[in-house]
Amino acid sequence: MITHELYTLQPVAIGTKIPDMDVQGLDSSLMPLSSLWDKRGCLLILVRHWNCIFCRAQLADLKLSQTKILGLTNLVVVIPHHPSYLLPRLKGPFALNAQILCDPDCVIYRGLGYGHMRAKEAINYQTIISGAQLVLKGYIPWIPDGDVDQLPGVIAISNTGRVLARHQHRFGSDYMD
Repeated sequence: MITHELYTLQPVAIGTKIPDMDVQGLDSSLMPLSSLWDKRGCLLILVRHWNCIFCRAQLADLKLSQTKILGLTNLVVVIPHHPSYLLPRLKGPFALNAQILCDPDCVIYRGLGYGHMRAKEAINYQTIISGAQLVLKGYIPWIPDGDVDQLPGVIAISNTGRVLARHQHRFGSDYMD
């Protein structure tokens, strides 16, 4: 049995204020997390790692609905890699009109309580079926290039920095539509 604090973190609770911390943009500049929401709030999407077939599919789906989302709130995507790694990859189907944050040390993930899932939680029958469907759609599984057991998720943040809603992924292919 694996026991480690990174596996037992609890995501920020609904109604609580998001802790402020410095975050890194694609241009390597640092800014406070609180600068990402305005009067419309913010939808914060936490991605597991770039080569995750499900994360890439989620980003491609996100691109299709980003206009609708941006009409309602700010869209911020957090990817746990360095800017130099991400810049050449955020093109084509992954070119989002969103604020992209880099979090190679998973500071944002841990600060917001998004820990790690164990292998049995990451891979289940639904993950295998969803993965096969994505391969048939043309997504090629790549060798993992990051923290494969990092829990991704989604957090809706109000204009005052409070959590309105959150989703913590339960397994590898789980993400909000």
